[in-house]
Amino acid sequence: MTRTRPGSGGYISGVHESEKALERSFEGARAAGLFGFADQKWVSQGLAEHYMTYPFVEYGLFLALCYAEREALSDTATFSIVFEAGDKLRHLQDVVYYSFELADAFPGFNDDGAQDAWQGDPIWQGARKAVENIIALNDWMEVIVATNLCFDRLFGELAKVEYFSRFAAANGDVVTPIIVASSEADTARTQRWSAALVEHVLADPVHGNANREIVTSWIRKWNAYALEACEAFAPVFGQAPARPATFESAMRDVRAKQAAYLSSLGLTSPVRA
Repeated sequence: MTRTRPGSGGYISGVHESEKALERSFEGARAAGLFGFADQKWVSQGLAEHYMTYPFVEYGLFLALCYAEREALSDTATFSIVFEAGDKLRHLQDVVYYSFELADAFPGFNDDGAQDAWQGDPIWQGARKAVENIIALNDWMEVIVATNLCFDRLFGELAKVEYFSRFAAANGDVVTPIIVASSEADTARTQRWSAALVEHVLADPVHGNANREIVTSWIRKWNAYALEACEAFAPVFGQAPARPATFESAMRDVRAKQAAYLSSLGLTSPVRA
């Protein structure tokens, strides 16, 4: 575990450089007129209706991670959890800042319905159910498994990578993939420390077998929530003007990636009934 713990100084300087790079990307996109390349329907639906709702996911997971940080009682784990919580809050703020850029580039841009979508649109109710149940957890380690091994590996990958990034590019939107790529760099760091933590508890000479049973049961439980969220999100794949992938093909990709990640930890991805 120690080898994966980032120092606070390194984290802060890395975040600073990442945010400066994102700011420069916005400036360059404005100067080059790249915002105008995006299909108007994609902007009004894919971005205004859907991408601007994703911050509610990030904020909910931020709250869950804040609880996990308080309960972990280990500097090694706490540093990593705090940094991940900070990442979630930063990604939320990046999307909100992006909405200001979009409003300048597209005078008719309106994301006022994002909160209503989070609270009532069927597309988001699976994700909302999963996030709210993660927030309600009492076991800090289950928060980590639910978030980092299940929900973000399935719904997060489906929404951010397979839809927001991939579909954006296909619809002339060259800016959104830059924001997603920035968040995915943080995700890669989270995956590394989460893997080290899980490997540590599974390798315990006394409790390793019992820990494996518990972690496996958590994966089965939270995969079900994540997959329900994915199924609810499926209709968006048929809404974009240009559709580079189907929901089914995207799900095959994200499930294969999760299975490979779990396999690297000596765990098996549950087979869906």
